[in-house]
Amino acid sequence: MTEHTSVGSWVRARRVALDLSQKRLAKLLGCSPVTVQKIEEGRRRPSPVLAEALAKHLDLAEEQVAPFLLLARTAPPVPRVAPAAVSSEPLPAPLTPLIGRVEELVALTGYLQYGERRLVTLTGPPGVGKTRLGLEAARALVSTVGEVRFVPLASLSDPARAWPEVARRLKLSDAGRKPALDRLAAHWQERPALLVLDNFEHLLDAAPGLVALMERAPALRILVTSREALRVTGEQVWPLEPLALPASGKRSLSALLACPAVALFVDRAHAIAPHFTLAESDAEHVAEIVARLDGLPLALELASARAGHLRPAELAEQLRATPFAPLGDGPRDAPARQRTLHAAIAWSYERLPPDLQCCFRHLGVMAGRFTAKAAASVARAGLKDFDKLLAAHLVGRDLTKEGYELLETLRAFALDRLVDQGELEAAAAAHARYFLEEFCAPQGVTMEDNAALEGEVDNLRAALRWFIDQRDSEAASRLAVNLRWFWETRGLQREGLEWFEAALALPGEVEVELRLQTIFSASTLAWQLGLFEQAVTVLLAGLDLTRASSQPVWERRLLFTLGRVEVEQGHADNALAPLQRALELCQGQEGNGVDYAGTLFQLADAHLSLGKVEQARVLAEQGLAVCLAEPGMFWEQHLQTLLGEVALHEGDTKSALACLTLALNLSERAQHTRPLTLLLAVVARAIAVFGEEPESPLIAARLWSAVATYREAAGLPLAVAHRVRIDAAIAQARARAPQSRWHDAWMEGMSWDLAKTVERARDALHAVSSERRIEPSFSGRGAEDEANAP
Repeated sequence: MTEHTSVGSWVRARRVALDLSQKRLAKLLGCSPVTVQKIEEGRRRPSPVLAEALAKHLDLAEEQVAPFLLLARTAPPVPRVAPAAVSSEPLPAPLTPLIGRVEELVALTGYLQYGERRLVTLTGPPGVGKTRLGLEAARALVSTVGEVRFVPLASLSDPARAWPEVARRLKLSDAGRKPALDRLAAHWQERPALLVLDNFEHLLDAAPGLVALMERAPALRILVTSREALRVTGEQVWPLEPLALPASGKRSLSALLACPAVALFVDRAHAIAPHFTLAESDAEHVAEIVARLDGLPLALELASARAGHLRPAELAEQLRATPFAPLGDGPRDAPARQRTLHAAIAWSYERLPPDLQCCFRHLGVMAGRFTAKAAASVARAGLKDFDKLLAAHLVGRDLTKEGYELLETLRAFALDRLVDQGELEAAAAAHARYFLEEFCAPQGVTMEDNAALEGEVDNLRAALRWFIDQRDSEAASRLAVNLRWFWETRGLQREGLEWFEAALALPGEVEVELRLQTIFSASTLAWQLGLFEQAVTVLLAGLDLTRASSQPVWERRLLFTLGRVEVEQGHADNALAPLQRALELCQGQEGNGVDYAGTLFQLADAHLSLGKVEQARVLAEQGLAVCLAEPGMFWEQHLQTLLGEVALHEGDTKSALACLTLALNLSERAQHTRPLTLLLAVVARAIAVFGEEPESPLIAARLWSAVATYREAAGLPLAVAHRVRIDAAIAQARARAPQSRWHDAWMEGMSWDLAKTVERARDALHAVSSERRIEPSFSGRGAEDEANAP
């Protein structure tokens, strides 16, 4: 225990480490589970009798009992910190018990709550268990910290991508000009939170950003796992040593089983071979095994995988015969534990048959999680091969996502072996080609594909990087084009544009249509980022190419994108000519429904921006008719939103509520934050205008506040005309509400996340419809053919 440890955090950490539920511990103590919960949350101090029972059932060592009882008697209850109103993804759930880390877990969680420094770097050699301890600390603090986030960074290679990756994991869009650190600071400005960044040692150039982030988010604490200290201001280095080894000399069986390194080895060996138990005859051999492996958890797990085939004596003999030298040409002055870990990996690798060695080497080119199908193509690995690699602990199962994964130290080892064998280039090429063909379907990317892309984003980035490094402009462009919709809907416009810029800069001939697709995609992401001059430059070059090569389809798409750029800047009058020409190019051509509907929407929006409401309504209704003739079109949500705005202007309550309700339903499948946030702002206008209850302006204020907060943090600026209309509506609603209540409502909305905002918007629309005795339709259609939507 440390001076920073509370009774509650200590009890919780100890209980978790012993794999006890609150209900099970309560039964042992003879109290209710609620009592245990209150003690852990700091809302109740245990009585002297209960404290003694806790000491007994939590298996405190003799020297720990007196300090614990003193702490339980003297420490004041800790006020519970209410969780912030956020939507957090569940933390990864470990599939094996934590062994030998109770004291470390208790001390670390205590410091993370009460320590003077808010940045803690958990350091140690590879394989010592930094990730596992950091994850357990995060899980132990979920009930006492408002927001807990765990972000793995091992798959990144560029320090510049560290903060955009954290923002992506938090689903903060990188559209707009705001750097990722600014968006993260805005997100955590007032929120108590714990951020765990795992595997940071290769991203040390990004470490100063930690200091900048914490200076702007005073309630944020950060736990970093890294092989090296970060060496930044305010850092508390927290070294993690290997598991304790048995004392030298003659040892009893019970004494050995109490040793953390032995306990871990025995537990993992029993999981591999249920018949395995530590017998007296094996005790000294097991002690030798864990000592030769220096108590490193990864090395112990790799060695324990042999328990099903070798007796401890045989295992110890093989370890004696295996030289623990650095891998490959590693430096002789590297830490001993690092050399030992590499030797443990090499020892398992060298005992594989040649075909499995080849399979394992080729898996090294995988980035992050991978599927059996991908492994079969890239590494020629079948299910039996996976069973053997899993048994040897050289490959892990990602049970939550139905895939496989390699620990980063194992992946690095596999890559070293690929280099040694002269196979790296061929393996990387096979990897890149697989993902190119797998994710470049002829029909384009659909919403369902987007869900699959989310799990493969690291491998797709690696494939794109390989094609660009190989200066393969055709393959790089193909893959980038098929990822454009993923980048756009996930708020990754900045990353996507960087890839397109790299692809366009490559030399070599590319098919004209593919080049135009690349130009269209690059210009779309550029204007969404507010880079209007860059978008126009790319578009004009593309239009020259369309006319020189007789490409009317791409000419109309580039023209309506050019019109969109003008509308975004508030130059709707300049948008009419290119949009009218695009509309002419759509007419009389087969299979142009998506482009026709999109162009009609862009024209309608331009007319609405110019105050020509009737023309906007006619054009939007024409576009909606196209969508209804070809159900599932992406543009239907946009058109319903625009028609809702028109109805608002005309005072048509029934039509406005019906259109906006349908648009909100359509947005569920698209999950596209740009049109969704605009829709929510328009819904707020409808609530303020048509709501008859005194609370209506305040409900609208909460919605507007939530949207404004999200857009500000994500860097999603509104088009000029949209901003003018919404600002006017806010001013009118504010004039109708008491100023003190308006301020409170606005502050409340700032705490809502996007999911809660959508839910409240839906409830508010339904309430206003009920007030007006209107029954709007709640059925919606999907969104297809998104690949052509600007």
